[in-house]
Amino acid sequence: MMATKWTKPLRKCSIDGCEQKAKSRGWCKHHYLKWYKHGSAEVVLKSEMTLEERLVAKSQRMPNGCLEWTGDKTHYGYGRIGFGGEQHIVSRLAYVLRHGPIADDLYVCHRCDNPACFEDTHLFLGTCDDNRRDMIAKRRHNIGERHGMSKLTASEVMLIVADDRLHKEIAHDFGINPAYVSQLKSGKRWQHINAAR
Repeated sequence: MMATKWTKPLRKCSIDGCEQKAKSRGWCKHHYLKWYKHGSAEVVLKSEMTLEERLVAKSQRMPNGCLEWTGDKTHYGYGRIGFGGEQHIVSRLAYVLRHGPIADDLYVCHRCDNPACFEDTHLFLGTCDDNRRDMIAKRRHNIGERHGMSKLTASEVMLIVADDRLHKEIAHDFGINPAYVSQLKSGKRWQHINAAR
């Protein structure tokens, strides 16, 4: 529309790339509301970001090479993000973005053992059994005195294994069953202690 002496020329929003008509302060309604609500007309809202941009915005590169999620986390420390009306685990979502769909029976496992990490080189696919074997090989499971039901410490187990008295005498001193003493001495229990000897 051409400006005549009776009409004002149309002004465009002063934000680069915005083709909307300027309303207040030289901005369109959208950018004016951004300024009003967030203090800047050029702030990028979460709703305007791509998923990749959102992942980068909430990440931090660690000295060990991990790309760690700094946003919301699960009880177990895994990064969590809302997308498409659902909550997703960040490492799984990042893997899907880079490599495509994952079968439901596969897990995204971490070589670095950092649940908040979503660095592509630290992730690999595996079954539940693969994940469990990896955990056991790295001794991250509740073994020995780290187990919540453990009555003994590693040093007590070593004392029991070295003790030459009758099993019932040892059991009485440590408050355990004589059959458990036998299992400790034969290496059926606390195998990691016997393997280290």
